[in-house]
Amino acid sequence: HQAIQNTLERDSTQNQDEALVEIYKRLRPGEPPTVDSARSLFETLFFDPRRYDLAAVGRYKLNKKLKTNLPPKSVPAYVDEDGNE
Repeated sequence: HQAIQNTLERDSTQNQDEALVEIYKRLRPGEPPTVDSARSLFETLFFDPRRYDLAAVGRYKLNKKLKTNLPPKSVPAYVDEDGNE
């Protein structure tokens, strides 16, 4: 998981709110970023099961890229409620 480690080392954000705003600015350039709008967008894009489902093919490709073998569950099942994992 060297790619993830390299990304984390370059990350200049100090907390979750700053990280959400940075992601929001990249996904929605030109729109004024707020923590609430960033959190809402992030949750909708990645944690709403009606919109986002990795499915078996996506899980296979992700496992192959990360050289792991996570079972075919949805990504949110692996993230704790505080976003720490």
